[in-house]
Amino acid sequence: MLRENSTKASKNKDRKIAVELIHVEKQFPGMTGPALDDVNIRIAEGEFVTVLGSSGCGKTTLLSLLGRLDSPSDGRILFREKDIMKKGLAWHRRHNVAFVFQSYNLIDYMTAVENVA
Repeated sequence: MLRENSTKASKNKDRKIAVELIHVEKQFPGMTGPALDDVNIRIAEGEFVTVLGSSGCGKTTLLSLLGRLDSPSDGRILFREKDIMKKGLAWHRRHNVAFVFQSYNLIDYMTAVENVA
């Protein structure tokens, strides 16, 4: 379940919104229901967010949508008030996000910086 801390939310009213999900839904083929259903989230610049939940609740799906590794079935995802679908998924990943995967596949003889580059 996603909850917003009301005290923190009031402090962030004056900050610019970095990421916003508007009525986002994600349906995978063969599933009886959506993985995400009508998700609405605002994350202010400089805000730290934790995504918690039980196995299968949609955490990875949500993060994949935020990083644009996947596209929503419905709804909009804005990055700094712009719909990131307009510039394209690859452009957004190249210029705005970075990932460290759980199952990393680093090249042993390279440094961490060289692997990231």
